[in-house]
Amino acid sequence: MGHNELLLREALAGRPRDAVVLSVKFGALRDARGGWNGVDGRPAAVRNFLAYTLQRLGTDHVDVYRLARVDPAVPIEETVGAIAEIVKAGLVRHVGLSETGAATIRRAHAVVPICDVQIEYSIASRGIEDEILPTTRDLGIAITAYGGSSSGSPSPSAITGCGRRRCEGDHRRPARRDTCASVP
Repeated sequence: MGHNELLLREALAGRPRDAVVLSVKFGALRDARGGWNGVDGRPAAVRNFLAYTLQRLGTDHVDVYRLARVDPAVPIEETVGAIAEIVKAGLVRHVGLSETGAATIRRAHAVVPICDVQIEYSIASRGIEDEILPTTRDLGIAITAYGGSSSGSPSPSAITGCGRRRCEGDHRRPARRDTCASVP
């Protein structure tokens, strides 16, 4: 874990820190082989993940700090409250979220301003249009969309998800949007 942060450190060496915007996701737990092991959104973990991130990046702050997935065992208010504290300390500039619903976005935003939500949005995955997009518009929160080409080339099998096979161990594998039965 952290390999990409080390690569970024090398790529950014010699550049003025304010010439780039660093957005970091944290909280993912992995096993020794890199397999998905859940998330940790406890306040102590929030601070711990950031300490290692700053060290690997070789910087004194990150611009956007976002929880990779909401930890179901920790109220979102506690997680973003911990990020708000490190914003006040100057180690983080902005708070982001990833892969979460409208109600959670509202609860988090009531604690600290949320700058953006990273979430899948594509021709095959438009579920955010019903509740998430209206919520983020209402609160002035940006969307950082991924999966613009439906996680593959724009072929019928990629758009519908039918025929697409994710590798064993890919934590996205059981997602409803990846089944042929989910295609209207």
